[in-house]
Amino acid sequence: MAELELDVEYLSQNDNWHNPSGSCNVTALAMVLNNLGIERYPRYKEYSQFEDELYQYALDHSYSRHSPYDLRQIAENYGANASFRSQSSIEELKSWMDKWNLPVIIHGYFTSFGHIVTVVGYDENGLIVHDPYGEWFSTGYRKDLSGAYLHYSYELIKRTCLPDGFLWCHFVRNLKDDKKS
Repeated sequence: MAELELDVEYLSQNDNWHNPSGSCNVTALAMVLNNLGIERYPRYKEYSQFEDELYQYALDHSYSRHSPYDLRQIAENYGANASFRSQSSIEELKSWMDKWNLPVIIHGYFTSFGHIVTVVGYDENGLIVHDPYGEWFSTGYRKDLSGAYLHYSYELIKRTCLPDGFLWCHFVRNLKDDKKS
């Protein structure tokens, strides 16, 4: 069986200036946009972290960071080719990662109100994720542990991310790379 592990910088939401306990969405997006080399907006230079910039950008433009469609739009406004699929699968995620060699953002219910992680790889037993909130356990999160390169089993992913049988995925590429090909 195929395996993949991408070199993607990990970002924690726990040190975010804006809403550290509720900014997994923009933190996951920042990991993906950083990985693509997407440039930040000069008008937000007071924010040292890209995820804080994205949070403020969402506020300034009346986007809901909780809306997957608004997250897609924010990525596009920053120059990415982004799509959101609410009826995806683990197989589609792995196929896309194999084709583009890029991470994927997924939604799940690791918490009662939902949570977003960045998938940076996979193997025969599960997905390798950057979880911006720390390490997840069935009893809750350990925020004192790094969420980088965690192995979440396919069984865990099915329980937390596919309650209706479908995976919510953000597939994001650099628009500049698309124009070259």
